[in-house]
Amino acid sequence: MICVLRIGGATVDPAAVVDVLKLEPYRVDTPGQDGAEVVCLHYNVGDEDSPNDLVSKIEEFLSGHAERLAALSRLDDVEFRILDIGLMLDDNKVMVSIDLGETLIHRLSEFRLSLSVATYLSDSRS
Repeated sequence: MICVLRIGGATVDPAAVVDVLKLEPYRVDTPGQDGAEVVCLHYNVGDEDSPNDLVSKIEEFLSGHAERLAALSRLDDVEFRILDIGLMLDDNKVMVSIDLGETLIHRLSEFRLSLSVATYLSDSRS
């Protein structure tokens, strides 16, 4: 299970986002690059085997960067702030779930973060 914070917009300045968050993204998409339509910065939040461990990593990330995430909402050209959770289906699983709990959902709204959850087949199933 993975979690990525994606921040972007049509005219967002990547340097301004990095300056506010004080974190370097692992990837920056720019329009026209590999089909990207807008600027998007990707930050690794967590990569864990269990849902509970991933939720803990997300909580740790939000707590550790609370002031900077709050400041991010003041950047006018940022059009989206998405916490993107990817759940992996292994050979022996027909489903997987994750419970973020109301406290974490409340924290996401405090930072104006939207949530995206997707399910992917693991390498062994694809």
